[in-house]
Amino acid sequence: MLFCRRGAAVCHDVTASRADGGSMSYSDREKVQQDYLDMLGRYKSRGIKVRIDGEDLPEQEWNRIFQVAERSSDGAKGFYMADYIQTPDGALSEIRLDRIYVNTFDIPFELDGRR
Repeated sequence: MLFCRRGAAVCHDVTASRADGGSMSYSDREKVQQDYLDMLGRYKSRGIKVRIDGEDLPEQEWNRIFQVAERSSDGAKGFYMADYIQTPDGALSEIRLDRIYVNTFDIPFELDGRR
């Protein structure tokens, strides 16, 4: 997952890969992920909503956005994608993190009535 601030020269990669294609060490990955969670907390403290899968979760549960890259407890493989919602005047009002599934076979039946 990449996080880029508007106008920023640096993006934060909070996945296990580095930009050069190498693997990030476990401690480096944990640091980057904690930095991302801290950043979400700063936005929340400024009144910007942070929603995960459509819910206002306690900050202690936010780390779940990093746990679905591997198969999760429901057996589905996926990742979280962030959407940054703006007000009509361009100010950030909400950050939505929604689970994206790797393929249609990973979508739980209750979310996909087509199967």
